[in-house]
Amino acid sequence: MVISLSFEELHAYVDSHYQKDLAFSKVSDKEFRVTFIQKMFIKDVHIGMDIQIDEVTSDSVTLTYKGGMALDMIISGAIKLLENKLAEFGDGVKFGDDNRVTVNLAEIEKTKAVVDKIALRDLIVEDTALNLIVALK
Repeated sequence: MVISLSFEELHAYVDSHYQKDLAFSKVSDKEFRVTFIQKMFIKDVHIGMDIQIDEVTSDSVTLTYKGGMALDMIISGAIKLLENKLAEFGDGVKFGDDNRVTVNLAEIEKTKAVVDKIALRDLIVEDTALNLIVALK
C-alpha cells in the first residue's frame, strides 16, 4: 500500500503546527531538499538543507541532513528553541551527533496505534510528494 504525503500537505502541516515556512523539493529517490527563510540582521536569507533517507524499518526512519557547518549551528539552535514542542514526541525522535535523526513511530504517543496496524517498508521521494510504502500487519 502507498501513502502519499504531498509537499504541499507537509508545508501546511509544519506551518500550522510550528509556524515555520518550509518548501520541499526532490533531489533523488532517497533525498529531498527543505528550504526555509532565516532572518539574518536586516536581510532574509534562503537556506537549503538536503535530507537523505538512510534506513527504513517497520516502525522507524533514520535520516541524515546536510547543509554545512553554518546550517548545523542554526539547526542546533532551532532544536533547542523547539525542545518544548518536540517534547510531544517523547523518546520517539533521537538526534545524533553525526547529523542523523531517527524517528521511532512506536515511541510516539500519537503514532503508536498506526504502527500497531501497519509496517513501514520504504520511503520514496517523488517529484511532489513523499510516498510511504507500508504493509498491513
